[in-house]
Amino acid sequence: MERDFSLSMLLSGEPGVSLKKMATLSRYNHIQPWRDQYFIVYNAFTGAVALLDHGNHKIYNDIIEKIKIRSDPEFTPKEQELFKQMEYAGMVHPDHYSQQEELKFLHHFARYGGTALGLVVAPTMACNMACEYCFEGNKKGRMSDDTIREIEAFVKKGADSIGRFDVTWYGGEPLLAMDIIERLSRKFLDLGKEHRFAYNADIITNGYLLRPEIVDQLVEWHVGVAQVTLDGPARHHNYKRRLKNGGPSFETIIENLKYAVGKLNISIRINVDEKFNIELLGELLDQLIEAGLRDKALLYFEFLEPINSVCANIAETCHTTRDFSHVEVDYYRLLLEKNFKIDKLPSPMMMYCLTQCLSGFALDPDGDVYRCLNTVGDKAKSIGNIREKINYMHPNFLSFFRFNPFEDSECRECNILPLCLGGCPMKRAERGLTKDELCDSWKYNLPEMLEVIALSKYRQLKPEMKEQL
Repeated sequence: MERDFSLSMLLSGEPGVSLKKMATLSRYNHIQPWRDQYFIVYNAFTGAVALLDHGNHKIYNDIIEKIKIRSDPEFTPKEQELFKQMEYAGMVHPDHYSQQEELKFLHHFARYGGTALGLVVAPTMACNMACEYCFEGNKKGRMSDDTIREIEAFVKKGADSIGRFDVTWYGGEPLLAMDIIERLSRKFLDLGKEHRFAYNADIITNGYLLRPEIVDQLVEWHVGVAQVTLDGPARHHNYKRRLKNGGPSFETIIENLKYAVGKLNISIRINVDEKFNIELLGELLDQLIEAGLRDKALLYFEFLEPINSVCANIAETCHTTRDFSHVEVDYYRLLLEKNFKIDKLPSPMMMYCLTQCLSGFALDPDGDVYRCLNTVGDKAKSIGNIREKINYMHPNFLSFFRFNPFEDSECRECNILPLCLGGCPMKRAERGLTKDELCDSWKYNLPEMLEVIALSKYRQLKPEMKEQL
């Protein structure tokens, strides 16, 4: 659904076929001035981002005024040309059609009608690190042969109705159980060939064990993406994410990433709290540049949250969503200043996460089933076991599943609804947060982030304009 282009200066994409008449404006349009020369135009339903110069901005406004007066306006040739591109961007649509209703349909289809199966699989809850904020605590456990067979049987039972099967390897530290990952991966690949469904996987790892030979094996088993966390430069990371023996981890992770970026799509997550600042980020970016990783990995930021009682000790240093949204902009500006790729895009979605989907589950080493990866291993949050029939009426299933953003008046009327669809289901069900805290950071920093994204994309298209802009 996402489209990325420019009206007066095309960033990418081609205009579609004109409606010619009976048009109405999208409720998801956003427009703002940028650097005196341009206007940024964005549509949250399609994800289209565009730049207008002053001349085209006047034409844009003339089109809007004509549409407001009548739904089948007469356009000049220049207006007609720009109108075609506005149609392609989803900024105007036929007045008998509702983008909100289409979004509602796509959301419900993703939740109830798809043929995709998604599993988060934790082959072990053991970990080689002792991160101060980890919500999992000092858990242990390793998946038994019997549980492995039950997972294989679960996938096989529904294999004929699967069109796509996606797995996220999780933990603990999943690379401590490579033999289990291998065994399940080979079975999933065989089932995919036999029943003709696509199989792909990703992994969430601390990166300490992501050695070249491990990377090569993961690639063989259709792992395409690895998320690795760096909590700042070496001196800061090694304090917050130390090994269980007290030793440092940063240097080894960086060495591992130098090889991994050539084989996997690497996503570097940077956890942010009130102790983190722009100076620490700058130091980390310089170290990544020195390691040759600037153009090889994508960085993004998440703020730490006290998800449960195990990590309640960090609550006093956690950002609110609104506070995080402000520092997040500064962090992305620094990424852009140091010529890192900007991967943070306000992209429309059909559902927030697997928690909202009937066919998405998380599994711990015992085969206990959960609705959210943040609850894996917390037995009180389980909805049953993989050996049993899935109980869709279990209170733990319903508590995360029942929220519908189209039944919430504030969400339904929000002009960035396609970007978050009501936000994290677990936050709504368990955290007792205010409505402000339930929204994603886009609600508070979209204009500023659009400026960062526009400059990033414009520099990619026209590098010779970098100094001028």
